Amino acid sequence: MADGAELAILDLPSKSVDFLWCKPFVRPGGRGCDTPEAAVTVAGMILAEGRCRASKLAAVGVVNWTELPPESRFRPVLLVVDEASGLLLPERTPAGIPKDHPLPSRRHRRTC
Repeated sequence: MADGAELAILDLPSKSVDFLWCKPFVRPGGRGCDTPEAAVTVAGMILAEGRCRASKLAAVGVVNWTELPPESRFRPVLLVVDEASGLLLPERTPAGIPKDHPLPSRRHRRTC
Protein backbone atom coordinates (compact mmCIF):
# COMPACT_ATOMS: atom_id res chain seq x y z
CA MET A 1 0.00 0.00 0.00
CA ALA A 2 2.97 2.28 0.60
CA ASP A 3 3.71 1.99 -3.13
CA GLY A 4 0.15 2.85 -4.19
CA ALA A 5 -1.70 -0.47 -4.03
CA GLU A 6 -5.36 -0.52 -3.08
CA LEU A 7 -6.82 -2.85 -0.46
CA ALA A 8 -10.01 -4.93 -0.62
CA ILE A 9 -11.14 -7.43 2.00
CA LEU A 10 -13.53 -10.38 1.99
CA ASP A 11 -14.49 -12.08 5.24
CA LEU A 12 -17.39 -13.76 6.98
CA PRO A 13 -19.71 -11.35 8.81
CA SER A 14 -19.06 -13.26 12.04
CA LYS A 15 -15.34 -12.55 11.69
CA SER A 16 -15.49 -9.06 10.19
CA VAL A 17 -14.28 -7.41 13.40
CA ASP A 18 -10.85 -8.91 12.65
CA PHE A 19 -10.38 -6.25 9.98
CA LEU A 20 -12.03 -3.20 11.55
CA TRP A 21 -8.58 -1.75 12.21
CA CYS A 22 -7.82 -1.44 8.51
CA LYS A 23 -11.21 -0.07 7.42
CA PRO A 24 -9.71 3.39 6.76
CA PHE A 25 -7.26 1.84 4.27
CA VAL A 26 -9.79 -0.10 2.18
CA ARG A 27 -10.52 1.20 -1.29
CA PRO A 28 -14.02 2.64 -1.87
CA GLY A 29 -16.46 -0.25 -2.11
CA GLY A 30 -13.75 -2.73 -1.17
CA ARG A 31 -15.03 -4.00 2.18
CA GLY A 32 -16.87 -7.27 1.68
CA CYS A 33 -17.21 -8.28 5.31
CA ASP A 34 -20.59 -7.21 6.61
CA THR A 35 -22.84 -9.60 4.68
CA PRO A 36 -22.34 -12.52 2.28
CA GLU A 37 -23.84 -10.30 -0.42
CA ALA A 38 -21.18 -7.65 0.25
CA ALA A 39 -18.46 -10.27 -0.18
CA VAL A 40 -19.95 -11.40 -3.49
CA THR A 41 -20.29 -7.79 -4.65
CA VAL A 42 -16.67 -6.94 -3.85
CA ALA A 43 -15.43 -10.14 -5.51
CA GLY A 44 -17.51 -9.30 -8.58
CA MET A 45 -16.14 -5.76 -8.70
CA ILE A 46 -12.56 -7.05 -8.51
CA LEU A 47 -13.26 -9.61 -11.24
CA ALA A 48 -14.82 -6.96 -13.49
CA GLU A 49 -11.89 -4.64 -12.93
CA GLY A 50 -9.48 -7.46 -13.78
CA ARG A 51 -11.32 -8.08 -17.04
CA CYS A 52 -11.24 -4.38 -17.89
CA ARG A 53 -7.54 -4.18 -17.15
CA ALA A 54 -6.86 -7.28 -19.25
CA SER A 55 -8.65 -5.75 -22.23
CA LYS A 56 -6.63 -2.55 -21.87
CA LEU A 57 -3.40 -4.54 -21.75
CA ALA A 58 -4.45 -6.50 -24.83
CA ALA A 59 -5.32 -3.27 -26.67
CA VAL A 60 -1.76 -2.00 -26.29
CA GLY A 61 -0.17 -5.42 -26.80
CA VAL A 62 1.43 -6.03 -23.42
CA VAL A 63 1.00 -8.86 -20.93
CA ASN A 64 1.87 -7.19 -17.65
CA TRP A 65 0.83 -3.81 -16.26
CA THR A 66 4.47 -3.12 -15.41
CA GLU A 67 5.16 -3.00 -19.16
CA LEU A 68 2.94 0.06 -19.48
CA PRO A 69 4.41 3.55 -19.33
CA PRO A 70 4.48 4.73 -15.70
CA GLU A 71 1.68 7.26 -16.25
CA SER A 72 -0.63 4.51 -17.64
CA ARG A 73 -0.05 1.82 -15.04
CA PHE A 74 -2.85 0.45 -12.90
CA ARG A 75 -2.82 0.63 -9.14
CA PRO A 76 -2.36 -2.92 -7.90
CA VAL A 77 -5.21 -4.32 -5.81
CA LEU A 78 -4.36 -6.37 -2.76
CA LEU A 79 -7.34 -8.63 -2.07
CA VAL A 80 -7.36 -10.25 1.36
CA VAL A 81 -9.74 -13.21 1.61
CA ASP A 82 -10.11 -14.53 5.13
CA GLU A 83 -12.18 -17.59 5.94
CA ALA A 84 -12.30 -18.48 2.23
CA SER A 85 -13.83 -21.89 2.86
CA GLY A 86 -16.69 -20.27 4.80
CA LEU A 87 -17.34 -17.94 1.88
CA LEU A 88 -16.98 -20.46 -0.93
CA LEU A 89 -18.10 -23.85 0.34
CA PRO A 90 -21.66 -24.81 1.19
CA GLU A 91 -22.42 -25.34 4.83
CA ARG A 92 -22.05 -28.91 6.01
CA THR A 93 -25.26 -30.79 6.64
CA PRO A 94 -25.29 -32.02 10.26
CA ALA A 95 -24.82 -35.76 10.80
CA GLY A 96 -28.04 -37.73 10.68
CA ILE A 97 -29.87 -35.37 8.32
CA PRO A 98 -30.06 -36.52 4.70
CA LYS A 99 -28.26 -34.14 2.36
CA ASP A 100 -31.45 -33.66 0.33
CA HIS A 101 -33.55 -32.80 3.40
CA PRO A 102 -35.60 -29.61 2.85
CA LEU A 103 -34.49 -27.97 6.10
CA PRO A 104 -31.49 -25.74 5.55
CA SER A 105 -28.44 -26.61 7.59
CA ARG A 106 -28.42 -23.08 9.05
CA ARG A 107 -31.38 -24.08 11.20
CA HIS A 108 -29.14 -26.55 13.02
CA ARG A 109 -26.16 -24.24 13.47
CA ARG A 110 -24.89 -23.74 16.99
CA THR A 111 -24.76 -20.20 18.31
CA CYS A 112 -22.40 -18.60 20.81
